[in-house]
Amino acid sequence: MSISPSELKTTQVVNEFLSGLTIALLLIPESIAFAYILGLSPETGIHNTMVISLITSIFGGIPTMISGSTAAVATSIVGVKTLLGNDYILPTVIFGGIIQVIASLTGLYKYVSRIPKYIMSGFLVALAGLIAINQLEDFKDKNHKFFTGVKMANTILFTIISLAIAVYGTIKKDVSFGSTGDKNIIHIPGGLISILIITSFIFLFSKYYDIVRVKDIGEIKPSLPSIQIPKVDLSFNKLIKIIPFSLAMAFAGLMESLIMLKDTEDKLHIKGNAFKESITQGIANIVSGFTGGFGGCVLVGQSKLNLDNGSVTQFSSIITSVLFIVLTLFLTSSINEIPMAAIVGIMILIAYKTGDWNSIFKPKAFDKRWLVTIITTSVGFLSGNLSLGIIVGLVCSKLLIG
Repeated sequence: MSISPSELKTTQVVNEFLSGLTIALLLIPESIAFAYILGLSPETGIHNTMVISLITSIFGGIPTMISGSTAAVATSIVGVKTLLGNDYILPTVIFGGIIQVIASLTGLYKYVSRIPKYIMSGFLVALAGLIAINQLEDFKDKNHKFFTGVKMANTILFTIISLAIAVYGTIKKDVSFGSTGDKNIIHIPGGLISILIITSFIFLFSKYYDIVRVKDIGEIKPSLPSIQIPKVDLSFNKLIKIIPFSLAMAFAGLMESLIMLKDTEDKLHIKGNAFKESITQGIANIVSGFTGGFGGCVLVGQSKLNLDNGSVTQFSSIITSVLFIVLTLFLTSSINEIPMAAIVGIMILIAYKTGDWNSIFKPKAFDKRWLVTIITTSVGFLSGNLSLGIIVGLVCSKLLIG
């Protein structure tokens, strides 16, 4: 059973603050990476996550879930850039948010959660694959060519070390606060420890040994989002081209969010509010579009990491969004020095937590359902469009299973 923020013990506040800090740090390079997918500036990615994360953390349908810029949404609308240009990304996102609001008010969102689990599993594995493959950009220079020699070796080495610390380096310590002397557990996430250790090591030794230098974040300029009204032709012919991408974005976003909502319900033994989550996401995407963003939804891997870090209340998701804003506005000089290798190692862990790997490698049976999972995964991953993977999976399910 979850507890309300007013009932938080000191140790729980510390745990959720540390978890929020860890995830806020991870969201920074991820937001920039998804902006690059769409050909947008790093600041656009940061502003997008500011808006999505803050709105959903305050008004969302379940505590502990983390939202922001996501692969599911970014890959769903990347086709608009190719077809009509970057100027049409904003109206696509706004219409996607409106579709989500309509789906919430009409109850259509309920049908998303009724999609068979074996198709949802394929969606999650494809999503995990896209997150993982996206990390390859951090092994490349500004000309998008892979590092060579010592720099590549260092990047791989520090990535492996970061992953190892993130997986095995979590510290749990019994402490007592107050006059009661009740013992509680402080939970220091391995991901946070990994970032601190690797950043400190490279910062200290790069002064004397240039050989240990690797690529750092180095992209952020502090700024706040501003209102932007799309100034594009929205004739019928243009709308016909935009709406399919808006539908794909709305569908993929709701899919990822409602999957995580169910997972959180099961882990915390609480009842979430799918309607509230759906309509809040729609509103957040509308606001994102009007502030120059590219939309988003719940992040499965980060939300699972938040749960694993011991978070049980809304404080963790709110503190994540607040710290994200504080870090990107006031601490950019320090954040820009964080080595990407430290982030990549943790993102590999995030990708692992995102995917439903048992559905692929340890299914209950290698039957037609397993085949549909494989097809959904393959189409979603290879096309880079998770919505297309779901549609093909549903068609195959109807043909093969009925």
